[in-house]
Amino acid sequence: MSSEMSPNDKRVFDFVKDIIEHDIIPSLRSLSTDRQHYNERYLHHLFSKLVQDRYPVRLDYASSEENRNSFSLHPEWATSISEEDSKREEDPNREGGLYRFVKSKEDGNHYEKVNRGFPGFIDFAIGNFKNPSCAIEFKMSEKFDKNAIAYDYMKLLDADNHLKSAVSLVVYYGHRRPSKYFKIPKGKSLPDALNNLSVDAVKDLGKFETDPDRPYAFYIVEVLNGKINNCFYCDNNAKGGKFERKNFGE
Repeated sequence: MSSEMSPNDKRVFDFVKDIIEHDIIPSLRSLSTDRQHYNERYLHHLFSKLVQDRYPVRLDYASSEENRNSFSLHPEWATSISEEDSKREEDPNREGGLYRFVKSKEDGNHYEKVNRGFPGFIDFAIGNFKNPSCAIEFKMSEKFDKNAIAYDYMKLLDADNHLKSAVSLVVYYGHRRPSKYFKIPKGKSLPDALNNLSVDAVKDLGKFETDPDRPYAFYIVEVLNGKINNCFYCDNNAKGGKFERKNFGE
């Protein structure tokens, strides 16, 4: 589903990127990697707080239509709604992506898009529940899980998911460099290898399509020995969706 961004949709997209670049990533400079227990829930709570500091979540429907549709924060937003949940959800007719996990020695274990499967769940969506202005996925682990990252990208790029824009933040704090998880050909660099994550996501969509008009921003941050060692960024405006090293919050 391709849909044009309104000025308000763009405002939400830019607001989320601003939080990632100027609040969350700089805060990682003080991350102690001696404690091997961090996970993405820490990022969920921080992100939710930063959003609500500016736009408090309202559970009463007396709030204005503009406030509900612009900055309603939906955790665990389902890509599709099943008949079983239809009586409890806001939009029982919303159809979106369905997925399954595939174990394969030939292609490696991965998720793929299917006609009959299970909905994916996106960490947060902001805006109208039916067609959010922005969807956000987080990953935080001492293991650089390529399959999980590609699955997040697949959900965010899937044209059947009714999203106006998409953001992903991956934080890796292990002692094994991300480059160790890739076979990098001679003459290529880690950013070149990271580009394969979105390539794999598109491949796993199979015959299904991405939304070429959906703006996205993908961040990967490597934290080693309590310091930010690398930041990688890509979007569909710069360098044709290729990852590049960037500094944020300097």
